[in-house]
Amino acid sequence: MTLVDKQDNEVRVDRNEAASRYEITYADSDEVVGFADYVINDNDRIFYHTKVDEDYGGRGLASILIREAIEDTFPTGQVVVGVCPFVSGYVEKNGYDGGYRAGTPEDEAFVKEMQR
Repeated sequence: MTLVDKQDNEVRVDRNEAASRYEITYADSDEVVGFADYVINDNDRIFYHTKVDEDYGGRGLASILIREAIEDTFPTGQVVVGVCPFVSGYVEKNGYDGGYRAGTPEDEAFVKEMQR
């Protein structure tokens, strides 16, 4: 499936396992214009931060990024955990067929510990 932003420009979403994040780029460039950070805790994939470069705002990139990230999580059987408000809002608005739960203070503490 070809992914396009609201301006009909082709984009690509890739999982960067080394950085523990999903990245969105335009198909004609290798420049990362947005990302969604996550950490793994047992069977949870905790999404804690989503950012799109402000020069690319309003193009629907964050929604594309999160949709692809959670769909990539589905086959792993991991539970998507929405510590990031954008992830939580996306799932609440659009639904998700896989395991999902809202983030807890314990998840936030785990993320902080992992960032040390």
